Order: sequence, then C-alpha cells, then structure tokens
Amino acid sequence: MTSQELNIITMVCNDMALLMKLENNPYSLTLNELKVLRSHDRLNVKLDALKRDVLAQKALSNSLKYRV
Repeated sequence: MTSQELNIITMVCNDMALLMKLENNPYSLTLNELKVLRSHDRLNVKLDALKRDVLAQKALSNSLKYRV
C-alpha cells in the first residue's frame, strides 16, 4: 500500500479520532497524522469552493429561466 493510499484510508476512517487527538493532545500526533489533517482541511476548502460555484451556476440558470 502506498503512502497516499494510507493517507486516504486514514482520512476517511480516522478523521474524528485524529481531530479528538489534536484537541486533547496535539503534541502526540505524528508527522503523517498532521499531514492527513492538513490534506483534509485542503480538501474541505476545495469542496466548499466547488459547492459555491455550483450554487452560483444554478442561481444564474434559474434567474435566466424565469426572466423570459
């Protein structure tokens, strides 16, 4: 298993556990766990941007549809 695959599995399965560990004992996190949390944060930022784009496109298409 590659490091990237391991990060994906950890991100999906252990996200809440890592966040709790970060809150309770941040200095116990390994470098890999910190990288997973950073990747998760970056993914959330990208997903939020995509959601905003989709909502803006839907709003624009709806306004054009009902304008006629």
